[in-house]
Amino acid sequence: MREVVTIQLGHCGNALGSTFWEDISQEHSLLPTGVYCGNHSLQLEKISSFFTPGATLNYVPRSILVDLDPSSLESVRCSPIGQLFRPDNFIFGKVGAGNNFARGNFTDGVDIRDMTLEAIRKEMELCHQPSAFQMIHALGGGTGSGMGALLLEMLKEEYPKILILNETVIPSSKVSEVVVEPYNSILAAPSLIKNSDVTVLLDNECLYEICQKTLMLESPILEDLNFVMAKAMAGLSSTYRFPARGHVDWAAMRCVMVPSPKLHFFLPAYAPLNSRGVQAYRTFSVHDISHQLLNGKILLGGKEFQSGNGKYLTALALFRGYRLREEEVSWDSPILKRKIQPILPSGCLIIFCMGCVKRRRLG
Repeated sequence: MREVVTIQLGHCGNALGSTFWEDISQEHSLLPTGVYCGNHSLQLEKISSFFTPGATLNYVPRSILVDLDPSSLESVRCSPIGQLFRPDNFIFGKVGAGNNFARGNFTDGVDIRDMTLEAIRKEMELCHQPSAFQMIHALGGGTGSGMGALLLEMLKEEYPKILILNETVIPSSKVSEVVVEPYNSILAAPSLIKNSDVTVLLDNECLYEICQKTLMLESPILEDLNFVMAKAMAGLSSTYRFPARGHVDWAAMRCVMVPSPKLHFFLPAYAPLNSRGVQAYRTFSVHDISHQLLNGKILLGGKEFQSGNGKYLTALALFRGYRLREEEVSWDSPILKRKIQPILPSGCLIIFCMGCVKRRRLG
C-alpha cells in the first residue's frame, strides 16, 4: 500500500487541513472518533494510504499538525474532529510568527524543527511503502511561508526519493489586509520552485469570486473558502484512497504533467459547483461536468486564466463516481473540442476513479 504523510503548517494550513480530513472521513464513513460506521468494502480497501489503523478499531490520520502559535492547534484539538488526530503529532511553539517570514525560517521555526522532523520520522516508520508528503500551508503567514520553506529543504534532504506535493494557498487583499503577505509569498517562492515536486496553487481571490458568483454567497467567510479547497484536495487524493483505472498516483501524474522540473505548478478546478439551493433540484451528467471544468470561472488558482487568456502545457481530468462508465466520458464532441483546442493544444489526460461519496454520485 502506498501511504501519504500530511504536514499541516500554520493557522491556514491547519484550518484547511482539518476541513480536508473531515471531508475524506465522511467519504470513508468514519466517525469523529475514527471508528468506521459504513457498509461498503471500497471504503476500507485503500484507507490505509491516508489513515493508520488504531488499537481500538479506529483509524488515525497520517498527519502532523505544526504551528508556532499554540492557540490555533488548540482550536483544532477542541473541534469536533480533534480527537481524530494523534496527540503526539501536535507540534507548536511558544508564540506565533507574527506574519514574519524570517521568524518562521530562521528563529522560532528552527526551535521546533527537530521536534517536527522527529514526528515525521515516526509517521514514516508506520508506513509500509511511503509514497509522498502532502504539505498544506499558506504563503501569507510567517509559519506557512517561513517554516514551510525550512521544512521543504529538510524533507528534500532527508527523504530525496519521496515526492513532495504542496497544497499552497496564495494570499488575496479581498480576504486579508495584512500588508506583508505579498513579501512572505515572494520570499517563500524560491523554495517551492527548488524543493517541491508538485505545487497546487489555491488562490484566495479566485475562491472568493467562486463563492460569490457560483455558490451565491453574499459575504463568504474563510470556512466557505476552505470548503471549496478541501473538495478539490479530496478529489486529488482519491486515486490513493479508492480504486482507479491504472493505479495512478501523484508520482505518475507528475511524470505526465510536468515537462520540466521547475514547471510543476498546477491550477486546480472542481466540478460540479452550484449554490446549495440549486443542488437539491438538479442532477449532473458527465457532459455537464466536462463543460463546467472547461469554464475558467471555476479555477481555484490563476485568476488571469479565468478570462480564457493563455494556454496550458498539460491537463488532467479526474472523474469520480461509483457507477461511472468509461464510455460516458468523451471529449470528442464538436462543442467540447472547440473549447479545448484553444487552451489545450496537446489534449487532456483522463483518469477514472471509483469512490463512495455519500453526497453525490459523480464529480
